[in-house]
Amino acid sequence: MNVVYCSSKLSSLLALKDKVAVNSIQNSTSLGSWNVHIFYFARKKYLQFVNKKSIYSVTICNFRKTDLLTLKVLFLKALLEQCKWDGIIINEQKLKIHFGELTFSTTDNDKRTIGCLNDLIYHACASLEAGPPAYHIVANDVLVFNMNQMPWNALGFDYPSQVFESLINSA
Repeated sequence: MNVVYCSSKLSSLLALKDKVAVNSIQNSTSLGSWNVHIFYFARKKYLQFVNKKSIYSVTICNFRKTDLLTLKVLFLKALLEQCKWDGIIINEQKLKIHFGELTFSTTDNDKRTIGCLNDLIYHACASLEAGPPAYHIVANDVLVFNMNQMPWNALGFDYPSQVFESLINSA
């Protein structure tokens, strides 16, 4: 089972009440779980997803409340688009099977991941403020920019795209 931990703000929007039982999700998948936060820029809603193991990020822009019903499908499509942008060769069917069971839960208060998520949101807003050369909006309203091509201290100065690709290949 893949778990996506939602921020408090997004949990209230999704009407999530309880956290998923801890014993059912520990060591759930080789890709690890994800955290997601909703943020606003220029009166538009954005969802920022980040993988806990690799700090690989995916951003969905122009998010609407009606998209809540198809959030799992939106996330999978956005992940595929981001992987294409980052040059990660991915088997789409394998990924769909791997993410077949996706569960949303309230926050797990993982300070490392939340800190990385906040930094990614800061960089996303800076890219949006800078204008189109700094980012691109591709199919399915996916905002892509080069955050997965930046080395992170939390990864021992590895690149999130390389770490995520190795996780996918080992899955």
